[in-house]
Order: sequence, then structure tokens, then C-alpha cells
Amino acid sequence: MVKTDRFGNQEWTRNIGGSSNESAASIVIDTDGNYVVAGYVENGSGNRDVYLAKIDANGVVWQSTFGGAENEEGADLVLTDDGGYAVAGYSTDASGDQNALLAKFDGSGTLVWTKDYGALGADWATSLLQKSDGGYVLAASTNSYSAPGLDNTNFMIVETNAIGDEIDRLTYGTTESNLNPHIDIDNSTGNYVVAGTNVNSGAGTSQIFYFTCSFSNIHSIGSQATLINSTFDNCTDLIVDTENTFLLTGNRDLAPAGSAERQFSTLYVRIGNGDTIEETVGSNDASNQTGHSIVETTDGRVAIVGSNDEVSLSGMMTLIKLSKTGQLSQ
Repeated sequence: MVKTDRFGNQEWTRNIGGSSNESAASIVIDTDGNYVVAGYVENGSGNRDVYLAKIDANGVVWQSTFGGAENEEGADLVLTDDGGYAVAGYSTDASGDQNALLAKFDGSGTLVWTKDYGALGADWATSLLQKSDGGYVLAASTNSYSAPGLDNTNFMIVETNAIGDEIDRLTYGTTESNLNPHIDIDNSTGNYVVAGTNVNSGAGTSQIFYFTCSFSNIHSIGSQATLINSTFDNCTDLIVDTENTFLLTGNRDLAPAGSAERQFSTLYVRIGNGDTIEETVGSNDASNQTGHSIVETTDGRVAIVGSNDEVSLSGMMTLIKLSKTGQLSQ
């Protein structure tokens, strides 16, 4: 974990975890101004458990794990209205079935309850919101349930009540596989915005796909579009900013046509105000660069956290600050 100033200068770092392999996937700032991260930790048997930790300026305040005999991972984290935390991800049972997971923790990191969503196929959640009524909405990928006329992996939106009981479910997608959706709320329209990646394995291509659905009825679909300005794009995060435009990050393959090697650069996309901006950020070399998370900064700009796997290095964390129109910014 790295803390920087507004210009990206490192102020401090914290190593979290022990002797096992750990990975952090999501972070929030709690009501005390401290940081809470969620991800996974490998247990003694080599399987993965959901990992949750609270960190202040002095180090780890507490840490908590949840898991059974198989694999569980946390992918997204929200601060709940009761001062606790909710984590979305996946869990796997002894038969190998994988379900989307929602786990609720109190403010001290104690597990309160868990719920699974899915059937006999593979289902995994990648994004989570808490609703104003205390319930939750998860964005997930599923091949347990197919959208009408489709038999590939689809996006799945699950709405729950405050204790995680499923109250509605939408499966939606295209004729390709639809993977790893992220969800936010457009308060100007009362819609959810969902964005992820369409993968056409036969053609060897992938594009970013997004759609909107009503907050009051998730089966009421609004606008939708596929961004097809590149052969290979991936979406890894989405937010709706204070101007009610959609901001996305991920990566884009910049390798020459016919190249056997991928050459990814961090991708920034802004959709709104009657226009779509798509910018790649990074060096055009043999490194693979990806944006993993995007936020709107307090000065009205955008920050993207990602990774850069250069040939000469095992990998680096990256922090990129941009104007809303995609130019590098201080």
C-alpha cells in the first residue's frame, strides 16, 4: 500500500500480510479517515480466503479472513451505512462450483453473514454498491444463467435486501462472452451504468461494452454501446463522475497488425456530453500497461492506478493523473 501527495510523490508505504501470498483488490477510506482493503490471502492448505484489513498511518489496526476448504476471493469493497463493510467476490465449493459471493463484516472486521449467488456454472462478482434502502447490488459474470437466446458468459446484476437475500436478478449481454462488469449509479437519470469486456474468442478480439438499466427496475434497459475502435480492449473499472459522465479504465493493445505479441497501454475512456473520448497513456514499447482503478480527484481531474510489466522488471505500480479530456495533468 502506497500513500502519495497530490502530485504523486510517495509519502509512505505499508506492507500488509504475512508469509503467505496476499493480494489487495479494493480500498475504501472509513469514517475515521483510515484505510480498509479487501482481497485474498493464501491459507495453510494453499487455497485462497477473503482478506480484509484496516490500516492507519502506523500500520495494520486489524485484519480478518473468511474462507472454507476451497477458494474464496474478495474483488470489491464498500463502506456500509452501519459503519461496517461489505465485500463481493466469489467462493468455490468442494464440487468445483463457483458462485458470486457477498460477505458482510462489522466495523471491527468480524464476519456477520455471507451469501452466495449462482447455480451449477461459474459465477463471480467484480463490483458492488450499497443502495439507499440498505440493500446491495452486485455486478457479476455468469454462465449459470444465460440471457434470452444466448449461451455464453453474460453479465449478471443481482439486487439484494439488507441481509443479502436476492430480490431480483438480470442477465444481459451480447452474442460474445461478457466478462468482469463494473457498476455505478448515474444520479441524473436514476440509472445503473454497467461496463465490462466483450470477448470474441473465435475472432480473437475484445471490446468494451456498456449499458444502462433503471434503478427502479433493472430489467428496463436504456442505452447500450460497444466501443470498436480497437481490436483488443479490456475494461477494468468504471465510475460516474460529478458531471454525470462515465469514466472507464483498462487497457488497449497497440501491437502492430499481425503481431504475435500483445503490447498493452493503459486506456482511459470518457463517455458523456454527446461525445466519447478514448486515450491511451503510456510508452509505446514492449511493456504491458494496464489501468486497474479510476477515481475522480478533488480538483476535478482523474487518477488511474495500474501496473506496468516492463521487460527488464517484474512489474511496477503506476499512478497516472489526467484531465477529464485525457491529457496528463499535475
